[in-house]
Amino acid sequence: MIPHRYLTATALLVACNTSGLGVPPVPDLGVVVLGPCGDTNPSCHCLQLSAPLPIGAAPPADPSELDENVGRDDKGRIVLAPPLSATAWIGNDFDWGVGTVSRFDTATHREIGRYLTVTCLSNAEGGASACDGAKGCCARDDADRLADRLAGRPERPSAPVVIGGNQQPWRTAVAPSGDAWVANTGTSFLPHQASVTRIATDPSRCVDRNHDGIIQTSHDANGDGSIKVDCNGDQRPDDLATVTIVPCLQGLQQEFFGPDDECVLYTTNPFPSNASQGIESLVWLCRRPGRTPPPSGLRSRGALA
Repeated sequence: MIPHRYLTATALLVACNTSGLGVPPVPDLGVVVLGPCGDTNPSCHCLQLSAPLPIGAAPPADPSELDENVGRDDKGRIVLAPPLSATAWIGNDFDWGVGTVSRFDTATHREIGRYLTVTCLSNAEGGASACDGAKGCCARDDADRLADRLAGRPERPSAPVVIGGNQQPWRTAVAPSGDAWVANTGTSFLPHQASVTRIATDPSRCVDRNHDGIIQTSHDANGDGSIKVDCNGDQRPDDLATVTIVPCLQGLQQEFFGPDDECVLYTTNPFPSNASQGIESLVWLCRRPGRTPPPSGLRSRGALA
């Protein structure tokens, strides 16, 4: 195979093919004569291509492009930009008997958010009532509907999200935006149901579900580096209703919103298989053979941003 080298000069991308014959000795004249590829290899032939590969940040914008978090340096080369988010996500397996995930600022080493790891509000008609295939506590996507799409069949109704017991958040993945994907094994209750949930970090990606113009989401309101899950002392994790009935003690602000957190975007149900399946081909989950239930992955309709 002929190796390729890519050079960027002004507004042109130049591709150089080399045959690998080696570089001849340079005459001892104090001057190095460079060939068309910018080196002393006489077997290198340069092919002038079109303008540099387009990216979304380069005008005019191409609506068919899907690149994110890339830019160009001063030489026109494609580079990662902006820097990756300084956010870490840590699963709290048995937190409050349900399991939560904590968001940490890696620069300050402080907890800046804590969230439940499943939601009944994945869809526009979501809610706490039982899933009827369209309304209620339904998953954004599930194994059966994925199989239907892959087979070209009409999709069956949505599957329910199992919310009882400890979800056992198992692994987390962080998108360049800082958003989290949380994998739940769901092994502590019946019926067993593994799940994958996406949580947004930027309020612009959260959903104002109660239409009050405010994004209710977990945050370190008093700046002490730790999220208080029960601000009113009722021995239950906070949500909007319980804090409305019994306000936070000692003038504290609510820091944990439980099932009402508007940055917990959606939950998908993975299917029981040994094979790993991707979420938009960007997040991957797998299981160890013989483990029950099998927390494998699911391809979600949501795109990783």
